[in-house]
Amino acid sequence: MHNGVKKIIPSRKRTIMPPRADKRLTASQLLNRALICTCLGLILLVSLVWNPGETRLFSCYFRELTGYPCPSCGLTRSFHAIAHLEFQQAVKFHPMGLILYATLLLFLFITLMEIILKRAIRVVMPVWMKITAFGGVFAFWAVWWIIEIFRS
Repeated sequence: MHNGVKKIIPSRKRTIMPPRADKRLTASQLLNRALICTCLGLILLVSLVWNPGETRLFSCYFRELTGYPCPSCGLTRSFHAIAHLEFQQAVKFHPMGLILYATLLLFLFITLMEIILKRAIRVVMPVWMKITAFGGVFAFWAVWWIIEIFRS
């Protein structure tokens, strides 16, 4: 207030800005990315080399307890089929296998690019798109699981 007159300051809209794409990664962040790449690479390598149809390393505890398949039953076999480019067989084992495998490949690619460029890469999407994508995948997975329960 100055001389009895109230000064009106225009308000600025506050927007949340995504992290800058040109932010350089620290040594610990690069090490973190390398660890992520190693884990993702091992998952993809094991799906290529190990055939779950021939050797059973572990069994599904959910199926043993309930007699029904769990939501992830068939994913290992699906990943193995995808790694050998047998996409129809992969979908028969578990239809979510293709989506999850593609997601792992995408994350591996983005993380490798971050290591090579030594910069953070952010994929910016509207919140509604993230919610819709996650909700759609979750709904599809739930419906598929219910169908599998009734089929078994």
